Amino acid sequence: MNRKLVSNALTGIDEELIAEAMEFRAAERSRIPERNKKMKKNHLENHPVMVRRGIALALAACLVLALAATAYALNLFGLRELYANPNRGEMPQEAQAVIETRQETAEGEGFQARITESYCDENTILLTLSVTADEGYVLADSSEDPFTELQSIGLEGEGTLEEYALGQERKLLFVGASLPWENLGVESFGQHAVYLSDREMVLYLEATKSVSAPVIETVCQINAQIVEPGNLNLEYDPAAIQRLEIPLTMSEGVGTLLGVYAPEDPKAIPGLELGELRLERTPLGISLRLTGVPTDDFAEADFMTLRVEGMEFHGNGGLGLREDGSFFAAYSQGQGEAGDTLTVTFLDWDKESVGTVTFVKK
Repeated sequence: MNRKLVSNALTGIDEELIAEAMEFRAAERSRIPERNKKMKKNHLENHPVMVRRGIALALAACLVLALAATAYALNLFGLRELYANPNRGEMPQEAQAVIETRQETAEGEGFQARITESYCDENTILLTLSVTADEGYVLADSSEDPFTELQSIGLEGEGTLEEYALGQERKLLFVGASLPWENLGVESFGQHAVYLSDREMVLYLEATKSVSAPVIETVCQINAQIVEPGNLNLEYDPAAIQRLEIPLTMSEGVGTLLGVYAPEDPKAIPGLELGELRLERTPLGISLRLTGVPTDDFAEADFMTLRVEGMEFHGNGGLGLREDGSFFAAYSQGQGEAGDTLTVTFLDWDKESVGTVTFVKK
């Protein structure tokens, strides 16, 4: 994020405070509120009301909220900023040119959601959504639960979301978003949230897809659940989940085929008969698609990921089985150079090699 710009806008607030305020936690995995586990029972018999820790801390909280509001006004929570991280760096200029500004909205009980920006290429979809809760609700993204610590998601205060909501005499509202897996051939998906206040957040979505077309007609799926703090003994009720859809039309950024590669030994990896490997260059970087057919010795649990010598992939991706039983590996946002041969190593969950195969360009 452009921290210097934020600092200037706020007349030189201490850089260390800015760094702390701009931090957010990325969800370890994407979850909609339809959690199949029961909520913890009888969590707290006594729910203490949250108290401030002094005037200095209250002032710091005001500065953090001012920072978030100003940063949001300057669009510092857009795709360019939320995409960037130390591993893959800044979003390439070519990809920035593909970003579309959007205004599609949906309104549910207790909240409003608006798609603000989108990016689409042959392999990847990126979205940002602004979510605002009505008065009377404490907002959180769907990868959290009532027992999430406030500080772990960047909100001011101590204790859990449930304790905070009780102290504020408000309900908890969990909101998440996703894309239709079958419609887009989604192969992997991730979501994380940036909190601007206890009633405002920005959701960042990143999906790897296999369906490609010049124009993508789809929807953004919104799932929300209202939870009464202090009353968490209820069984899971599907009827309690709000489900909304925001129609979405995106133009697809064009990629360039780098090459199609065939394995020297299709049976070099135990349990698989490997097919073609395709490399394309998209505005976000190199994408890889590999197909295969499981054999009698195939054990899906043996495979965690693969590595390509001389390349690194930083997008959501992975390997597994399609509904028709075929094997696939899909990775995107790669950096490196593609030669006439590729050396690919399959790794297990201990990151030990399962086998290595050489692919030759056709």
